[in-house]
Amino acid sequence: MKEIKLIIILVSLIFYLGVSAKNVFAADFYISPTGNDSNNGQTSSTPVATFAHAETLLNAGDTLILMDGIYNQQLHPRKSGTEGNPITYMAQNRGQAIIQMTTPGEAILLASNSSGYPGGAFYCHDITIDGLIARSNGEYNTIVINSWDSATEAEMVKRIIIRNIGAFGSALDANAAAVAIGNNATYITIEDSFAYGIGRAAMIAFGSSHITVRRVVLRYDYWRGTGKINDPRRAFSGYNTQDSVFENIIVLDGAPMPPEVSCDMAGMVASGNLTPAYVTHSARNKYLGSIVLNTVGNGLLTNGGGSPNEDQQFKDLIFHKVTGYGAVVEQLETRGIYEYITIKNSGALGFKTGTNGVSDETIKNFFIDTTGGVGFYLENPSAVTTFVDNTAINLVSGSPIEASYAPTLDYLTRPTMVTGHERGGTMVNRYVDGNLTSIPLWPWPNEDLIRENMCDPDDLITALSGALPTKH
Repeated sequence: MKEIKLIIILVSLIFYLGVSAKNVFAADFYISPTGNDSNNGQTSSTPVATFAHAETLLNAGDTLILMDGIYNQQLHPRKSGTEGNPITYMAQNRGQAIIQMTTPGEAILLASNSSGYPGGAFYCHDITIDGLIARSNGEYNTIVINSWDSATEAEMVKRIIIRNIGAFGSALDANAAAVAIGNNATYITIEDSFAYGIGRAAMIAFGSSHITVRRVVLRYDYWRGTGKINDPRRAFSGYNTQDSVFENIIVLDGAPMPPEVSCDMAGMVASGNLTPAYVTHSARNKYLGSIVLNTVGNGLLTNGGGSPNEDQQFKDLIFHKVTGYGAVVEQLETRGIYEYITIKNSGALGFKTGTNGVSDETIKNFFIDTTGGVGFYLENPSAVTTFVDNTAINLVSGSPIEASYAPTLDYLTRPTMVTGHERGGTMVNRYVDGNLTSIPLWPWPNEDLIRENMCDPDDLITALSGALPTKH
């Protein structure tokens, strides 16, 4: 009887203090490149050596702490947590635990598998990755979060959180990215991270839903793409993805395309296409508080396929020193909202809309300062139902629009606007879950790790072999 009362008191105390069962019963385990699988893994003095063995020790709510060093093995969890109690893989010291493949393969693979896969069905969910550096080998993505093509929503990989990570891509020819979300992933969050290197994209969210990407730095370095040589290249791509938020993203220093290649390139892409994935076109996504700086091609490209992109919002965006259009709505889009956008020194023209399937567009609160063409080129003006409070100056052709309302751009991400006539994007405070907060965005999270890794001379040499001269 006393034991029952004690249990009741303990449970009541847990709920009173707001402490979950995870906090009370979860355990930490340790792994090290110099560990031994005969150890119990319960302390930093007795770490295990392999992820496969460590997983046999882990249960929902537990954390595997990766001690400093280089792990020449793939992190491929085959055990999931539960909602609210994820299994966590966390660097003991941020950026000092490096997963570096020495044989071809992904560095981190988070995948739900159907019954047709070796080992049978496995649904990957409720896993957190924190503080690691990931480096793939050969023609593979570096970090993958995906399910098989015919997965239902219930079978998708889900509730994955990746934060404070860096990913270096290695795919010279394969259709791969440093970070590849999808297809068929849902409720995925990637934050305070960076990705760069070789691949068709630095980061892509494809055929998925409820994806959050926030506070990431991305750079497209090089992709040869034999077999798909003229296919588009991107730094960030929201492709066939719905109900997602992409906020506070920095895309910078995109490298030139390889010689004798003809393709479109862009810093950011919002696109769709009919595919076997559960999600077949882009809809209800938000692109917020982001900048594309010093890159080849278009700043932003939106392009539906099969069925139009729908109800996407683009707000507080800045495109500076891009060689193509600042932003272009290419085709097949309806009810797109573009507002508070700065386009500065575009190589071609400022903002362009096409004629094929573009309808009910909103364009407002722009500031365009371009020396490469007109400010706005609306091929079908009737497709734009709202065009208000826009300024365009310094045009090669055409007349300036409301030039007296041009903001001052002494600080590109914090323009000084004319009161009552606000124009251009602002990138000062954090967006969180699609909402602008009062939390300062700067200083940028993990800037020391970003500089250390993305400015590594060896990576630049590797990424740019065979490419045109670098801009990095």
